Formats: sequence, C-alpha cells, structure tokens
Amino acid sequence: MYPRLIPNNNGHIYIRVSDMKNGSVCTSNLQYVPEDIYPSISRYIINKEDVYITVAGTIGKVGKIPAELDGANLTENADRIIPIKTNQDWLIHILSSNIIQNQIQEYITKVSQPKLAILRIQKLMIPVPPLAEQKRIVKKIEELLPYCYKLKE
Repeated sequence: MYPRLIPNNNGHIYIRVSDMKNGSVCTSNLQYVPEDIYPSISRYIINKEDVYITVAGTIGKVGKIPAELDGANLTENADRIIPIKTNQDWLIHILSSNIIQNQIQEYITKVSQPKLAILRIQKLMIPVPPLAEQKRIVKKIEELLPYCYKLKE
C-alpha cells in the first residue's frame, strides 16, 4: 500500500517504481512523504551505494540511486540490495542479464498482481567473480555497450 504522497518538497523523498528509469531514478516528478506519515516509513530507505530491484508491477528492473537521492524513502514495490563484496555496476549488469532475468521470471508469484518476494531474490544463482574481475567486466561492458546500441539501431 502506498503512503499518501504530496508534490511539495519537504525533504522526505519517496522513490516510486515509475521514477525508476534507465538504471537510475528520474527526478523530474518526485513525490514526498507527508510529515505525519514519515515516522512510520522512515526505516524504508535506500542509499547511493545500494542497488534497487523492482518486485511488483514491473518486475526485475535494476539500477542505482543518484547521489542527491541518498537516503530517500523507497517504495514497497522495490527492494534494496546492498552490494557486499561486489562492484555496484557489475551487480546491476549481472542482475539485468538474460540469465538472471529468466530466473526472476521463474520466481514471480502468479497472483492478481505478480510479485517477486525477497526470499526468492535471495535464491537467485548469481556468479560472483573476484572483485578485480568484476571491475574488468564492467570496464569491458561499458567499452562495448555503445557499439551494441549502434548495431541495434
């Protein structure tokens, strides 16, 4: 259930799934948590070092939080992944890969509104190479990605 939101900037940013675009968060239409509701959801935050993954509605979108949204409130339709012993960009790339996205599709509960439970996210089979290798993979992906976009066009 969404909290009642307001468009006025009171400092309590609420990031919705609809704000999550292109591996980041679009800040053009942010909403805010009213003062009277904020204490009850103030623990549900996400930091710039974390990775988000959407778990309801549009499921499996991943990305990072811009620095200016560090500590913002996160919708209950997304989960926060803390990249321990992993490179944040590598984690985003691997979670976006077809291999992991196919696993996610298998784990989605088929109810009135499909969901991906946190317990199922924990079961994803994610390869974790050494940190130095993760950084090399990210560097190579970022080097080759523009060519992939050109080929796609």
